[in-house]
This record gives sequence, structure tokens and C-alpha cells, in this order.
Amino acid sequence: MKLVHGIDIIEWNREELNNPSFAKRILVDDELKYYLQLNSLKEKNRYLASIFASKEAVMKAFKLKYGYNDILILKTKNERQVYLNKILIKELVLSISYTENYVVASVVGLINTVESNS
Repeated sequence: MKLVHGIDIIEWNREELNNPSFAKRILVDDELKYYLQLNSLKEKNRYLASIFASKEAVMKAFKLKYGYNDILILKTKNERQVYLNKILIKELVLSISYTENYVVASVVGLINTVESNS
């Protein structure tokens, strides 16, 4: 077993968050559908910033082995779920916090590892 942790903080009113091509680069289909249904620019920026920070935190936890399109962040009634390559990783816990200007995402988990003797 291995403890993994990743954390990221970004300013959620950054100019690049207003760019639709940035959203298309960061979000996978289910996330993009939700994003496009949001009404205000503020809601869209906050959502995109939280997903961006979450994916950056996941990539840091796994030493950048995954890209934005490999990661799906889903919010359920009780938690945020992390999927890697369409597989739910139940061992990861994702926390997202907001201030007036920033969003911070932290992911922590205890995962199984396979080590090579080579």
C-alpha cells in the first residue's frame, strides 16, 4: 500500500477560465455537459477552476501519469468521486475549498501498488 497526496490552488477568476477552448481541453464529456448548463460566467469559472485544480491535484498524487482527459471528477450527494480511465478509484478522497478568489483541491488516498524487481 502507498499513501498518495496531491494539492493545487488556483485563482478562480483567472482570465483563461473565460476561454471556451480551455474548458474543452480540461473537461471530459460529462463535465463539459454540466459546465455548459451553468447560467452565469461566475458559476462557470468557479466550476472550471474547481475541476482544473482537482485534476492537477490528482496528477500530482500520481506523479503526472495521467492527463486531463484521463480524469473525471463527479460530485454526488455526499462526495466527489475520482475516476481514472473511467474506473472509480474508491481509495481517493477529494476535498475542494473556496475563498473569494481561490479554489484549493486536495486528494489523498491509500492505494495498492505493484513493484517490479527489475
